[in-house]
Amino acid sequence: MASRLDLNLLRVFMAVMQERSITLAGSRLGLTQSATSAALNRLRQQLNDPLFVRTRQGMEPTSLATALAQPVGNALGLIRSALEEARDFDARSAEREFRLLMTDVGELMFLPKLTAWLHERAPGVRLSCRQAPRDQYGTELETGRADLALGMLPLGDRDFVQQRLEDDVLVCLASVRNPVVRQGLTVEGFLSAPHVVVRAPAMGDRFIVKALGKLASRRRVAAEVQHYLSVPMILRDSPFLAVTSASVAAALAAPNELAALPLPFKIAPLTIRQFWHKRWNNDPGHRWLRTCIASLFGKGARA
Repeated sequence: MASRLDLNLLRVFMAVMQERSITLAGSRLGLTQSATSAALNRLRQQLNDPLFVRTRQGMEPTSLATALAQPVGNALGLIRSALEEARDFDARSAEREFRLLMTDVGELMFLPKLTAWLHERAPGVRLSCRQAPRDQYGTELETGRADLALGMLPLGDRDFVQQRLEDDVLVCLASVRNPVVRQGLTVEGFLSAPHVVVRAPAMGDRFIVKALGKLASRRRVAAEVQHYLSVPMILRDSPFLAVTSASVAAALAAPNELAALPLPFKIAPLTIRQFWHKRWNNDPGHRWLRTCIASLFGKGARA
């Protein structure tokens, strides 16, 4: 059976596995919906398995599809790496998609500058950004379902490479009309004010809890949200506080009539890194993107 399989069918399989949508998978591969569906049906017939079933949550993989995902992803990644290593990467003419893992706050920090830079210098390069549970980052990078992870992500495994980009600090965001902006923020004021907290995979709150120690139980968490998008609207006309990185605060403060205040207790700086699996070290395109990111966001990089 393996000798009869078309590699293009496996590419379609992996795209549907990642997107959980035939339409989105086709868009990623540059295929129509009907062509993507036809390719998936051919693979279903060859493997004698539906591979994906429709549910309310979208296309969900069968047990066979789940078992195939990692080895197929590994195999396609090796083929791609071998082909890329055989030729230089010409950014001006390259047609390639890079898949990045990051949180929504990571998108806020990296994407505005990175997309503008790529549009000017590598118009055929496309970025696909998504979130995943942190405990799945290693598998995503190893299989090639993701090329890079960006953020505060200490992956200690020896098979991964990490590059330090910059240090950031946590600050407290509040409405410019909040009295703490005039009075200054004390530890007691911080603990007694209502807080809006961004849930995992955002990591800022766990650093605050660790820094406060026993005092953390006294903090008033009045609202938990999934993304940073709603935070400015919650803060704008309320007594709420929210902790973010200084770089995010710089992007959110002025347009939303917010002020960034220093935290009234000591907390270690946050190290921002890019991570990848060592198998992609010598991929010319991968190496080019890592160099671009380091030059744009590394310590000493120009704004």
